[in-house]
Amino acid sequence: MEGSNHTYQYLLEVIIDNENLKRHNSSLTVQMNNLTEAYTVLSSNITNVSRENQQLKAENQWLKAENQRLKAENQRLKAENQKRNFEPCQTGWFHFQASCYAIGNQSTWEEARDDCRSKKADLVVIESPDEQFIFMSVLCSNISFCDHQEFISNITRAGLGTSGYWIGLRAEAGSWQWVNGSDLTEE
Repeated sequence: MEGSNHTYQYLLEVIIDNENLKRHNSSLTVQMNNLTEAYTVLSSNITNVSRENQQLKAENQWLKAENQRLKAENQRLKAENQKRNFEPCQTGWFHFQASCYAIGNQSTWEEARDDCRSKKADLVVIESPDEQFIFMSVLCSNISFCDHQEFISNITRAGLGTSGYWIGLRAEAGSWQWVNGSDLTEE
């Protein structure tokens, strides 16, 4: 019986080992399935990242081209600005930023605008507080007293041979509009 006991013991060990191997195999199968799923997700992510990378490269190329275009435009504008700085205004006109201004003595708004247009210009459109200040300062330099707060009434009393100055602002369809088509704002 000793031999059959030994055989029985051996068979029991083989059965236990077989069950352990089955459990281990099952565990490895689950792990393999999980790894396969993870691989599929990662593979998909790699595809998406590669696509996004290509899109970013294309966008980067476009931005580089746009940057070059803007640099060229900047150089052109600098050259134009430098050219303007070297080309003085016509005699009797004064310069501010990139514009030239003249003071006329026409009696109506229409005459003033026609005079400006004959000189390839137009009535002044005051687009900034700085431009308003400079415009007033130049006009005020022609008279002995000019408080910017009372600018309009002081110029009329200055006795410059005119009853005032015309600017490019007029009432159109119930609202104030500049000659360049923009509306008068409160700024």
